[in-house]
Order: sequence, then structure tokens, then C-alpha cells
Amino acid sequence: MLEEPKRILVCDDERHIVRLLSVILERQGHQVTCAYGGREAIGLLEKQRFDLAILDPKMPDVDGYQVRDWIMAHEETRTCR
Repeated sequence: MLEEPKRILVCDDERHIVRLLSVILERQGHQVTCAYGGREAIGLLEKQRFDLAILDPKMPDVDGYQVRDWIMAHEETRTCR
């Protein structure tokens, strides 16, 4: 039995990291959406639902911890891990 592909948000301010993670996850059959900063990630989270968010803890605008806090503060996004 094949597992259903996950919707994954990858967020990092370093584009090469985002690209590397995207390639690895897409080869595993997942649907990947990319963000290059915390503000962009929150904007995407407001419009889409994800099964998983991979966040860089140190970003210049809004860091990964702040994005995590935003996810946990909203009922509709709390299931994103």
C-alpha cells in the first residue's frame, strides 16, 4: 500500500537549501511549496494547508520559531507539524 503524498512547506532564506530539500522530497513523491522567508511562509499558510512545515530557525525577517508560533496560534493550521 502506497502512502498518500504529503503537502510540505519548505522555508529557508538560503535558496540552495530550499532547492536541495525540495528535490529530495519531490523524489519521494511529496508536493513541495517553497518560501524564502518567514513572512512569505505565513502568507502561504494563510492560503493553503500543509501536512508538514520545514522551517529555518534563523531567518532575517520572521524566523522559524515565529512561524511555528503563528501556526500553533491558528486553529486551522495547528495540524501542520
